[in-house]
Amino acid sequence: MVDPTAYRNALACFASGVTIVTAAGDGRGPVGVTVSAFCSLSLDPPLILVCLDNRTGCLAQFQETGAGFAVNVLAADQWALSDAFAGPQTFDMHGCAYVAGA
Repeated sequence: MVDPTAYRNALACFASGVTIVTAAGDGRGPVGVTVSAFCSLSLDPPLILVCLDNRTGCLAQFQETGAGFAVNVLAADQWALSDAFAGPQTFDMHGCAYVAGA
């Protein structure tokens, strides 16, 4: 269960910006994509909205995964990560280190 106060405080820190949304994928390994369309949808229940373009190369992997997804909020100096996960190329983890389930 998500603590409502912690949820509200976490989302209050994100006025607007860029995120990388990642998912476990469909057996081919984790995938990620740069997303700027991310916002809080509801506090009770705690829901967020993430919008992916229908033409996103890894859309099927996000739809097929039952493990959920993660939203990684980027700092201003992380533009290289944003660029790495943007565009029409494959959406693997680009050699980035990650911790599954974190």
